[in-house]
Amino acid sequence: MGDSPGAEQRRQSDPEASAEGRNGISLNAKIGLAGLALAVAAILVTLAIAQCWLGLGSCPPSLPDIRIDAASSLFNAVGYDDPADEYVCLANASDERVDMTGWQLREGNGNLVNTLPSFALLPGARVRIHPGEGRDTRSDLYGTSGGPVWTNSGDSVTLVDAEGTEIAAISYGEQEKELARGRCE
Repeated sequence: MGDSPGAEQRRQSDPEASAEGRNGISLNAKIGLAGLALAVAAILVTLAIAQCWLGLGSCPPSLPDIRIDAASSLFNAVGYDDPADEYVCLANASDERVDMTGWQLREGNGNLVNTLPSFALLPGARVRIHPGEGRDTRSDLYGTSGGPVWTNSGDSVTLVDAEGTEIAAISYGEQEKELARGRCE
């Protein structure tokens, strides 16, 4: 009734210009529905987190708390750099036994240092990972490297699980290279 000449034509050529868009739903209603969907999703996530926290539902898996102890690692073996004398100290800071079968230790360039054998680290326990050859024990695991692995002036060490997920990583410099001298116990 009060439309100016051509208003109907504008509504037909640009449905969003009118109060109603395509299919008779206004732009404001579309925005309102999107906001409602986001609010419902946020409520569902909050409920899942609360159920996990209260022990009423399942929780997403968390990463094991295995740490690289740089202060207890020996990156620069005394005298000749024998790879069996270098090691990285890993510590299980969790309350759970962690199966580390197939986990890998990598150096700064991403090169593989060790793939761990069938092995589990008990809660509070530590293990030395040597790149060089030797006989595995409960406290020392050895690799197959024929030469030194870590750069004496500084490098980085990364621990990944069997699926390739990074569990821990550290970098060290000139100052840290000779700190340990056998204190990974």
